[in-house]
Amino acid sequence: MFTRGQGQLAGILIALLFAAAGATGAGLWDDRPVRVMQTVDMHFPPSLLFEGITQGSVRVVLEIDADGKLTDFLVTGFTRPELAAELQRALPTFEFQPAHQRGVPIGTRSESNFMFEARGTVLSLSPISAAGAQFNVLPTSMTMLVARSTDLDHPMKALHRVNPMHPGRILGPNHSAGKAQLDFYIDGEGRPRMPVALRATHEAFAAAAVDALLQWRFERPTHQGRAVIVRVVMEFVFPATAGTAASD
Repeated sequence: MFTRGQGQLAGILIALLFAAAGATGAGLWDDRPVRVMQTVDMHFPPSLLFEGITQGSVRVVLEIDADGKLTDFLVTGFTRPELAAELQRALPTFEFQPAHQRGVPIGTRSESNFMFEARGTVLSLSPISAAGAQFNVLPTSMTMLVARSTDLDHPMKALHRVNPMHPGRILGPNHSAGKAQLDFYIDGEGRPRMPVALRATHEAFAAAAVDALLQWRFERPTHQGRAVIVRVVMEFVFPATAGTAASD
């Protein structure tokens, strides 16, 4: 946890302990995780202090590109909505240093659990990666906003589809056909968010699939009548001829 005197919490460097696959820390290949610089003061909600609540946590999925820009984020859980609202207000103003793999900056999507603790009106903030969270006991009262597809009120349904553009002849005859499997979230409004390619015949197929998917719209996912977030894996198939197909 980090504090900086009474009422101040700006300019504190917080290491997000994201455990990227294959990363071993700074070393031979200079692998290192995302870092974030908090740039605004944050305050513990007075309404929670009035209730005698002085700590809590918020889970967030962060998408940070290779230039260190926060391109998207989703709150996936919280102990109290007031803490989630405070983090959502401040997070877009944070400054980020991108993760590096073998010395090269890369874009990443990672889930972090932010732990909050009040010190008077000061908010101490400590982020823990999803990988590191297994060593920390998370609050049993956390409200999770991500539902399994099997727990939805209705199966997911695409309301608007856009077929990916085939990368074309630039790939050569050996890659005239291909596939791309994407992992992404569908938010409570039915919008696809933060897609990443799990595997692809060629990176051009992955890029084409991502460009198309971001234009899709889905029926709003709900659980017991409440809007939720759902995580989905979908495969796009590119035949040798024009046109594409997508499978659930």
